[in-house]
Parts: sequence; C-alpha cells; structure tokens
Amino acid sequence: MLDSCCMVFERNWKEDKSNRRAKSRNSISKLKNKLDSGSFECYLGTIWSRFPEDKWALFMYLDCQWFAWYRKVSYRENVLSWIKNKHIFSKKYVLVPIVCWGHWSLLILCHFGESLQSKTITPCMMLLDSLQMSDPMRLEPDIRKFVFNIYKAKGRPENKQTIYQIPLLVPKVITVQNVDIV
Repeated sequence: MLDSCCMVFERNWKEDKSNRRAKSRNSISKLKNKLDSGSFECYLGTIWSRFPEDKWALFMYLDCQWFAWYRKVSYRENVLSWIKNKHIFSKKYVLVPIVCWGHWSLLILCHFGESLQSKTITPCMMLLDSLQMSDPMRLEPDIRKFVFNIYKAKGRPENKQTIYQIPLLVPKVITVQNVDIV
C-alpha cells in the first residue's frame, strides 16, 4: 500500500516537477535511492492517515520545504505568512521536517500554545537527528530565529529573550547508517 501511494505521488510529482524545479533545486536530494521531498511527504501522509481522527487535533506538520525556504531571505516572508495561516498554537505538537546540507532532521515544537511562564506544561522544542556526528546544534540559531519570527508573525506578545529561553532538546535517537530508501 505504501509503495503504491508513493508511486502515485511520484507520478504527480514528476508532472509538476517543471513548476517546482527552480524552487527546490537545492533542497531535494538528487541522489538515486535517497529520501527526497516527494517520498517524505508520501510516507508522512500515509503514516498520518493511519492516526485516529481524534489524535489529529493534537498534531500538525509543516511542509518539508518550508524550513529550507525560510532560511532563504527571498522566501522568508512567504513561509511566515503560510505558517501564520496554520493554527500551530492550538496544537500540542507541530512537526517541522528540516532538510539542511542534504540531511534530514525533525524539529518538534511542543506545547507552543501554553504560557511560557506556566509551572506545569511549558513549551519546548525537540530536534531529532539520527546523525549526531553532524552536530545538530549548528541548526540552533536558525531554529530560534524561525520560532521567534513565527511568534512575531502571529502577533504574540512574547519578547525575543523569553522565546530564546524555550528549551531546545536533542535526545539520542537510533543512528541510521547507509540505508537506501527503496
């Protein structure tokens, strides 16, 4: 089932590829049998569809290209306006796929609708990176700027200093080595 979903998605992706070529040239893996944006979206969509509907209200995920585009000044305002139209502060968890330097990571924004001064449930961020040797914390300045600009775009009252105190956790995750996506 998963393979057929990805084949249909891949066919549609190839038909639309000419429109996306300029936008995604740097962020989509060009290596054969490596995870590309289209495959990622397909797999995530399939996994997402298997969650019970009552759980959907707790989660959301952003497009896997948005963080890469945000890092480019020319796309930054567009990405922030797209995110502004999402209801990320009403979700417990927001998944932000990150493609940077040809490597995938996953940023999870947790409890962003909660008060930063709460004593029980406070916002935090988790960065999942299977290649810990690639120093995932080098993304921290971009992640913090991204989060600050999301708060600002939504007109939230929190200031930069407060937002920069949101913990960024990098737990150890299973290490992946030389795995080809088929």
